[in-house]
Order: sequence, then structure tokens, then C-alpha cells
Amino acid sequence: AAWEEVKILGPGPDGSTIRILRIQASGGLQTIGLTELRFESAEPDPDVVLAAFPPGNYRFEGATVEGKKLTGTATLSHDRPAAPVIDPVTVNPNNIVTITWDWEPESQEDPIQEIAGFQVIVEGQGRSLTVDLSASTKTLTVPLGFLQPHTEYKVEVLAIAANRNRTITESTFKTLLP
Repeated sequence: AAWEEVKILGPGPDGSTIRILRIQASGGLQTIGLTELRFESAEPDPDVVLAAFPPGNYRFEGATVEGKKLTGTATLSHDRPAAPVIDPVTVNPNNIVTITWDWEPESQEDPIQEIAGFQVIVEGQGRSLTVDLSASTKTLTVPLGFLQPHTEYKVEVLAIAANRNRTITESTFKTLLP
């Protein structure tokens, strides 16, 4: 159902519950409603993010355009995997691009000793390619049909823990002339 309002509530610094986000449709959108929402914040230092969002239970509340109440909860943990280490991206003369990486826990004390998988995102020229991979896969050859010649791309490799927390590493590469 299309929704007209969404709120996210989470733990405050003193243990109270605070509102983190509220989106309220207005005008013509108030009667039509929304069905999807995707956004990204800036990517500050991970310690800044962890300080801003303490571990605990987060509550989602909303209402559809028909007035039906929507609710849900999620538990946020700060247990996250170590960051993947991306090798230099190889681009051969035929523009075949291979991305390889490695992953291992930073220490034996890390709460995440194994991961559930990886996600690789390649972005450039207004296009995006997202590939989900198993934990044993540590290489990806980018499909030729996705790439444009003489173009710079950003690549992100995410290590995904069983608890769904992710840690990301970024790199770039540039394709060659045709």
C-alpha cells in the first residue's frame, strides 16, 4: 500500500527514544502516496556513524494514504566485518576489467570472524552495476557490455556479515581507448 508518512525512532544518547527521521507527503503526493524510498548519507568516518547511531532497537512507524498504521522494528548492532582489501583493478588492452580483493578478520578478537558474502558495485557514466557474490568469491570480471571506453569508474566492495552489517572499501579504475 502507498504510504503518506514514515518515521524512524531510535535510542537517544541518554537511553530515551528519539525521532531520527520523518517524511511527510504533502500536496498531490499526500493522496497518491509513496511506495519506495532510497537514500544515502554522506560517508563520514565509521566512528562518526557509530556514535550517531547507537546499538539497540529502532522502530519504524508510518501510515498509508488510507490511514492504515504501519509498524516495524530492527535491531542495530555495531558488530561489523573488517573492510575488504581491493587489489589494483586490472584493465587489459581489450578493456576487460577484473576486480579482485581479499578479506580476513583484523584480529582474533573481532566479533565477525566469517562473512556471509560480498557485494560489488561499479558506477560510472550514470550507470550502476551491483553483483552479489558468495563469501568464497573474491574476483569479478565486469561485463564488457556495461563498460564505456575511456571512462573512469568507481568500484565498491562490501563485506557482508551474517547479521547483515556491511563494511565497504572503494577504489577507481579507468577503461582504455577503443
